[in-house]
Amino acid sequence: MALSFGAILFVAICFTELKLSKRNKNSSSCLVCFVNWFCGSSYLRDRMLGSKISLEEARFAMEFKEFDSELKTVLFLGVGSAKVSELSNKIPFNVKEGWFLPLDYRLMTLDNAYFEEMSKGELKRELFESKCVECVSSFDVNYVVVNVQEFPKLNSIPVLVVGNIFVYKKESLE
Repeated sequence: MALSFGAILFVAICFTELKLSKRNKNSSSCLVCFVNWFCGSSYLRDRMLGSKISLEEARFAMEFKEFDSELKTVLFLGVGSAKVSELSNKIPFNVKEGWFLPLDYRLMTLDNAYFEEMSKGELKRELFESKCVECVSSFDVNYVVVNVQEFPKLNSIPVLVVGNIFVYKKESLE
């Protein structure tokens, strides 16, 4: 906020010293205000600053990548799936989650792939709300990642544990 006020004050002082036409002053003032608003937007600043995931999730992503560096499909339950999947080189089950993709039906080709992605989000939401441990084995993924603070442990032995985050291999769940 102080930076924004300082920029406006600086421009005002500069304009008083310059001999510009009224039209140029108005155009320049609007341009400075727009740039100031854009750079000072609290929403954009919040998006740019800070971590997108916790330190535990970042540590988990690195260890998961070391454990299996191949590109495989993963069902993330209770973890910041978009950033964790990016850091661990994995494909999240629900690719639209966390990526801010414009998947509005008016912008997309309405084919089977679109409806499949939309249904994946709904399936994951229902699974997460019901906390159905037995239902996890029905998903077509290679791994299931569970944050035990948000979803119950599965009835299997995890292949990787990092803090509260457990990784289960799909074959061991069946």
